[in-house]
Amino acid sequence: MPIYSFNGIEWGQLSKYIEIPINSITNFGGIEVPAGGNLQVGSYFLSTTQMPNVPSASISASAPTNIQSGDLLLLYCHADNIITTQLFSLPSGWTSSFSDYSDVYDIETTLFYKISNGSEGNVNIDLDSIAAPFADIAVWYIRIPGADQTNPITLGSLSQNTSTFITASSLNTPVDNCLVFAGVTFDGGDGEPFTPNGSGWPSTIPPGQQAEVGTTGANLSCGWITKNIPLSGPSLDVIFTAQVNDGIQARQFAIRPAP
Repeated sequence: MPIYSFNGIEWGQLSKYIEIPINSITNFGGIEVPAGGNLQVGSYFLSTTQMPNVPSASISASAPTNIQSGDLLLLYCHADNIITTQLFSLPSGWTSSFSDYSDVYDIETTLFYKISNGSEGNVNIDLDSIAAPFADIAVWYIRIPGADQTNPITLGSLSQNTSTFITASSLNTPVDNCLVFAGVTFDGGDGEPFTPNGSGWPSTIPPGQQAEVGTTGANLSCGWITKNIPLSGPSLDVIFTAQVNDGIQARQFAIRPAP
């Protein structure tokens, strides 16, 4: 039987809240809707490419669904960069949050962001022409509605080493109801599936939030999880365990809700 309304909300209004995929969701008749009360990832799209197929000039990051004016947009970029120059260049109109590059561990993790004007589509990210032919790349283009439009991101500290595990260290959220990301980047497609372990954090990485670009130690794997922090304060550590030993990076960052 068709569903025309739910709790008095007509389909035309209900449908604008539907986002795929979404974290912390409830399910009604196969329709996923936000659980309510927390800042959430609205939608995202993963774009990947594997050497030697990386274009020399840029990579196109495909846009997530339902971008609206005022949304916070993220380009969460990962690569197994083995060259001594940074790979990702800042796209026009975007702001750089962090760029974690290490020629010791042969990995690079970069975050760009902007507040949407409602007209955004796919984004071309320029790549260093020397590093690009040697890099495997994964880029998540993420949409977060309801974020602070003035000062949306608070950073935690970078961790990196050569090991089978890494700690994405706790950060202090500046206000109540922040959404905290913990991400991992690994020099090898054989690093995943990663196992996260931390108080209140997911014990597995949800489908779509983990990428394997290639299947050997010469490739890339990466992933991320999120956690809502109801009251301002520590987000607590999360440890990512990989399947093999190699260069590995991790960092947390928090998204502020709109005041």
